[in-house]
Amino acid sequence: MAQQFTSVYGVSVESGVTLDMLDDIEALFNVAIVVYTKTEGKAVALRRSTFEAKPVYLHLESNHFCLITDIFRYAESYQCDVCERFFYEQYELTRHKCVTGPVEVFPGGMYTPPLNIFEKLDLEGVFVPHQLRYFKYRIAFSIESLYDTSKTLREHQNIPISVSISSNVEGYSESHVIISSGDTNDLCAQMIDHFHDIQSESFRLSLTEYRPYLDMLKSKITEMKALDPSKHLIPLERLQLEFMSYLRQIPVLSFNGGRYDLNWLKAYLFGFLVDENLGVLKRGNKFLSMTTNRLKFLDIVNYLAPGFSYDAYLEVVECSTAKAHFPHQFLTSLEKLDNSSLPSHDEFYDPLKGCNISTAEYENCLKIWNDNKMTSLRDYLKWYNAIDTHYFIEKLLRAGQGIILSFLRCDFNAHDCRFGCDDPVVCKWECEWNIEKKRNPHIVRYLDGIQPQLTHAKSVTPQKLMELVMNGTFFGCLLVDICTGPLLKKRFVELRPIFKNTTVSRDTVKSHMNQLAVDRKSPSKPTRMLVASYCGKKILLTSDLIKWYVDHGLVVSKIHGAVEFAKKTCFDNFVKNVSDCRRAGDRDPNMEIIGLTQKLAANSCYDRELMNPRKLEQTTFCDKSELNANVKDRFFVKCEQLNTDLFEITKHPQKIEQDNCIQIDNTITYLKSVMSLDFNGLHVEMVTLEWELPQFMILGSTKQPPTSMIPD
Repeated sequence: MAQQFTSVYGVSVESGVTLDMLDDIEALFNVAIVVYTKTEGKAVALRRSTFEAKPVYLHLESNHFCLITDIFRYAESYQCDVCERFFYEQYELTRHKCVTGPVEVFPGGMYTPPLNIFEKLDLEGVFVPHQLRYFKYRIAFSIESLYDTSKTLREHQNIPISVSISSNVEGYSESHVIISSGDTNDLCAQMIDHFHDIQSESFRLSLTEYRPYLDMLKSKITEMKALDPSKHLIPLERLQLEFMSYLRQIPVLSFNGGRYDLNWLKAYLFGFLVDENLGVLKRGNKFLSMTTNRLKFLDIVNYLAPGFSYDAYLEVVECSTAKAHFPHQFLTSLEKLDNSSLPSHDEFYDPLKGCNISTAEYENCLKIWNDNKMTSLRDYLKWYNAIDTHYFIEKLLRAGQGIILSFLRCDFNAHDCRFGCDDPVVCKWECEWNIEKKRNPHIVRYLDGIQPQLTHAKSVTPQKLMELVMNGTFFGCLLVDICTGPLLKKRFVELRPIFKNTTVSRDTVKSHMNQLAVDRKSPSKPTRMLVASYCGKKILLTSDLIKWYVDHGLVVSKIHGAVEFAKKTCFDNFVKNVSDCRRAGDRDPNMEIIGLTQKLAANSCYDRELMNPRKLEQTTFCDKSELNANVKDRFFVKCEQLNTDLFEITKHPQKIEQDNCIQIDNTITYLKSVMSLDFNGLHVEMVTLEWELPQFMILGSTKQPPTSMIPD
């Protein structure tokens, strides 16, 4: 065999063979060769064969191959050398198709904001009035806890002792308070049962109110099925199920509950919800939302500017009272709830704030105790916990009969609808429409008329494209190589003109910054950061910015690609609303929270597009029987045990949809950079973006810059 191999390939094998030679050996002798090595009893696959033949298993020890005669007794487990996933059986590793990371999906085409349920109904000819497009029912809850100091400092924990639940659903408007008997599991069970009772009534009332539109949708489904009885689940039926899910699910609101309340209860709460299609959205250790088939837990703090307290939130709508006071440090055990008098003034001291309540506030607590004829601290806790949710619901009602709970995000493609509500609606299958939009001349002319009027410069030369950019004919983004000429470097010495993200190591920075990094004990490994530079390779810039750069002496050496956009001012209403709210916040201190929240919306409307979806993680829950499979999953990140039979699993996503509007973020980021150059003393005319983005979105303030900062 050695002679045959040498004669065919001209390579001597007297001193042995290497891993690289196994491909030729397989082809010559029609055999599949699989190579393993062992580490602490675990088999690691060094080579897996794709040759369709009976396999020969080899063990590599140092520089020597050994024949494995019984692969089933060879090792306790088998590990993939690429994704490091473990398998108990060798055949599982053999059939394993390794994918090192998540699959990335690029939708392409024009960005379209996701449609809500009512916009989808509009497309089907079911028009729900505007006043009914807001879910009117909601639940508010608040949890009080005692601080268990019986254990060591490291093991201190908050133990829930009561929960207050309020709602605007008929029959449940009064606050319902549940006091713990010492069993947190029973407290959670009672809380979820009360949530479900309110949800059932909310669903019944919603079905009554939306019955005409459900019947209209049902009749359309009947008509469609009559055309083709063989269809089991047509798109309208899916829309009907989605509409029913919308009516069935009620928001459950809290103030800072995502950071505190849900974390205190998760070891017990999730056991009651895991069978209800539980979905969790987290940022670090904070719950942004948690959904089941019937409940949607949301934290109102996620929709406000950071740093505002519950009292400030209530003052915005001038609620009749603010949050009361409770001696949390005094309550260290459930037995103290039986105290027959209000604790002394000293017991109201708050170590987190570093202060105590005033004498007048303590006297008000005594007045509340006497006016309500309380006989124990349990009664005071019940009253104190109840007013939290009572005024929370009152605030939401004062804010408006309807409530929209969704992260603020502007519509990047403003759409002027050309179809009036009185126009007849014709139902067509998608395959029929795809044919008609190509062959029907009337439809072709109509579709051409509503397309953006672009230059249609699909095959222009780089020189011609630069001419279109410089004369303002082309509007869009270009991927270019650009640099600053040597004669211009002195002009930009204070602030280099090109901003880019790149990997920076200590070797590439000057001695002063290097020493500063050492003094601050910054990581020595290369770090990716935003830097100012004299050049950029394959950098995405807007056409207006490239024109600005070229006008000031920079040179575009190569164009790698270009994307053209239609000019349109699509932020007018959004800009006006944010500006008005911020001015109102400057005039009235009570409106400050609204002004700052709108400031947050203005910043996040494009910062959201900076989000890197590769860094997202998914949270699921499982019991002991599913734990092993989840830990062996190649996307597994970490596991947290919540109780004896419930585990919180964190994984990387299996599929990532790259659907962010990076052109929005890219445009604003570079426009801010140009304005920085202008304010740095370059006496040039400001670049004007065709989207008419306001100054507050660029500078972060509605105020005019000081006169001394404006160039001559």
